[in-house]
Amino acid sequence: MSSTCIHLACSVYRLDTAAYICNVTTACFMVNCWRAMGWHEDATPLREVFEMLWHFCHPIMTVLVGISADFASMNPDTVLKAILIYCLALLVRLPVTYVFSAFSRKPPKQRLFMSVSYWAKGLLQ
Repeated sequence: MSSTCIHLACSVYRLDTAAYICNVTTACFMVNCWRAMGWHEDATPLREVFEMLWHFCHPIMTVLVGISADFASMNPDTVLKAILIYCLALLVRLPVTYVFSAFSRKPPKQRLFMSVSYWAKGLLQ
């Protein structure tokens, strides 16, 4: 859900690189959720394909994200909008992760750590 919201916001503000990365992340998440829906792992050949594709494309996408961020040529309004989108995504991600980790019966300190530990992952997405 948060990836979809980020994708829509990036599309509105024409931050196309981030929108594509959100689509790939959402697709990988959905492929890995088949087991939670009760399907057997052998019945998901698409998951194996996405795992191979992810191991190949992950370093390339990380480099492309760094290359496309040339702050000297960016409009300051675009940078501020990107920072605003990232902060809004964090405001959604942190409480949602904390609430959904409540079902794991972990202490509040560990749930807070789990919520905060996804910051780097969210920044790359």
